[in-house]
Amino acid sequence: MTLAAGCSDHSLVLAELAVGHPVSCYQRFASRNMKTVVPDVFVAKLSVRLACMIPADDVNTYADQLDHDITSVVDHLAPTRMKTRHCGKCSGRWLSDEAVLAKRQQRRLEARWRRTKLETDRVAYRKACRTANTHIVNSRRSFYQQ
Repeated sequence: MTLAAGCSDHSLVLAELAVGHPVSCYQRFASRNMKTVVPDVFVAKLSVRLACMIPADDVNTYADQLDHDITSVVDHLAPTRMKTRHCGKCSGRWLSDEAVLAKRQQRRLEARWRRTKLETDRVAYRKACRTANTHIVNSRRSFYQQ
């Protein structure tokens, strides 16, 4: 069978797909950067508060007083920050134990290489990258085969 130029033996197929987009999940939480708190400054600010200067006679009242004073000093030195974290599907359930250990070793060697800048550490890191990648690919392949 010969076809004229511009003709085809294929039929045109039109389709309209209604595919839903997964809804992203975000989680908000409060945190403090306690690394910025200098212990000497914390002690100095806390020592001039009422819990240290005029402590309450009742144990429960003193506990409330101490809690309030410590919280106010920490609020001043390390204020609460609101953060948002994506809580989507980040699952590594298909990773084998070998792949997880290889990735850990790779990250350790990368940190060492970035710290020391030695060529021997870079070579060890690159070798670990190849090993980890092989384990990851094999793990993914076996997961999908099952």
